[in-house]
Amino acid sequence: MAYKLYLVARNEGLEYVDENGLYRFDISLVKGVWTIYLPGTVSRSHESRALSDEERARIFPLITNYLAKIRWLGLFTRYYEVKFVDRAEVGSRGPV
Repeated sequence: MAYKLYLVARNEGLEYVDENGLYRFDISLVKGVWTIYLPGTVSRSHESRALSDEERARIFPLITNYLAKIRWLGLFTRYYEVKFVDRAEVGSRGPV
């Protein structure tokens, strides 16, 4: 399965693309922890919806592997914690 992952919008967004479509997520990096906010959007129409169990099983491990060890400047590997949170859980508290 071919896929691509991109950090976008000054590392405030993540795009995942595969043969099933385009998925976008808001993300943040605070104190060494990447947080991915759910639900993301699906397709170029930016339709916000919850992912199916199959989509989660396919996409989340790839995102975790990508964000957990990013090479900055192509040389230095840094390891990060990655967590997925529902926007409803975050509520008015803002990013965790």
